[in-house]
Parts: sequence; structure tokens; C-alpha cells
Amino acid sequence: MHRQTMINWIRRGWVKPKRDYKDWPVFTDECIAKIREWRETLKEEWGIAMINRPSGGYLMCPDCKTIVSNNDYTKGSTLINPKNPFPGCGHQSVRELWPRWDVLSLIDDFDITTLEHEEDITKIKLIFYCSSFDFLFESFLVNFLEKVNTQRQLIDYILDTNSEFPKRVALFNKLSGEKLKDVLKNNGFSDFGTQQRFLREKRNELVHKTFDIDFDILNKCFEVIERDMLKVFVFLHNKYISTR
Repeated sequence: MHRQTMINWIRRGWVKPKRDYKDWPVFTDECIAKIREWRETLKEEWGIAMINRPSGGYLMCPDCKTIVSNNDYTKGSTLINPKNPFPGCGHQSVRELWPRWDVLSLIDDFDITTLEHEEDITKIKLIFYCSSFDFLFESFLVNFLEKVNTQRQLIDYILDTNSEFPKRVALFNKLSGEKLKDVLKNNGFSDFGTQQRFLREKRNELVHKTFDIDFDILNKCFEVIERDMLKVFVFLHNKYISTR
């Protein structure tokens, strides 16, 4: 998160870090766990993101890189507390919220309730869902490249030279030895793959001003994207990135 955001939270008394001998704020693992838990509580009380995710959010173990739903495993306790063993691997290190902060903020803070016209809402949702997919796909590819011990500078170069979506799909195919289309189809996400391709085509039409709105088709497409977007990337991450 931004430094100024944290300063604002401290000034308002929403978070209370420990202090060092110079009275500077110090964030321990326990402090960070409490802040994350507080942030998740706000989301549960004040609403759910348009892209569906569990109210408790997803958490990633920094050791084995496995992603789980906080709700699926806690059974009344809180998995975000590092004292509780992580499911499967049993690690007790500080968990990371997934997806990363910038993507999470994009998903959770997006609000179209102030819009009145269905056409405007449809266009914004179209761009928003495609952008969310691009962010998540790039983050996944970065993690995949890191797993095969690719140097940071080389990762940036690879992504820059493969910035177009078909090239990034080809990059996935090369890294995994499988076709993305087949992976989605064979694991119950064929509908998502089809709708995502359709959504991308409609986004390109919108950019090139040849967009023709069919609300019924697009709304059915949105339902699939909202339902499966994060589930797809949790599955891909646990299949290809997790070391558990």
C-alpha cells in the first residue's frame, strides 16, 4: 500500500503500531497480521467486490506459494494469524494477501454504483474485466518465470517483448508445456476461456469504435467472468507455482 495511506490510518487511529525509542512507528509481523485482518473485516461489513472472491479473501503461503481461501480452511479461526499453521505445509510465517495489493485494490475499490446508464456501465465493466485479467495474468507469468530462476532484468525484458496477449499465451504454453486453452478446458474452466476471448474481442471493438452492444450476451459473459476470474488464477498458481 502507499506510504501516505498508512500515515493517514495511523493519524485517524485505525491502526496502532508499536514505537521505537525515537517514537517512530514499527510494524511487527503481529501488527501486519492485525492490519490485514482489519482490512478484510471492513470488506465483509461494507460489501463484496464485483469480481467474486470469498469474504475472507485469499491468502498465500510465502514459503510454498500455495493459495487458499481463508473461509475454506479456518472453520471459525483466522488463517491470517501466522500462529495458525498454513493448510497442507504447516508453515507459521506471515501470510500474504492474494492477489497482490495493486490488483486487489483495483478489484475491491472499483465502483460503478454512481453510473445511471446501462450502456456506460457495460463499457466500463468490459474494460475493467479485461484489465483485471491482464494484471492477474502478468502477475502469474512473473511468478512462473521466477520459479524457473529467471533473473529480474530478464523477466522485464521477456514481458516487454511479449506484451501482446497472444504472445503471453504462447509464453505460458512454452513455460508449462501445455496449451492454456486445453488446461482451462480440462479443469472445468472452458466456459471462462470462451467468454474471456469473446470479452477481449468486444474490448478491441470498443477501442476501434466498431462496438455493437448486445446486452443479453454481454451480461451472460460478465456472470462467468465475475464467478470464475479469481478461481482460474488460484488454480493456475497452485498447479504451476506452488511447491507443495
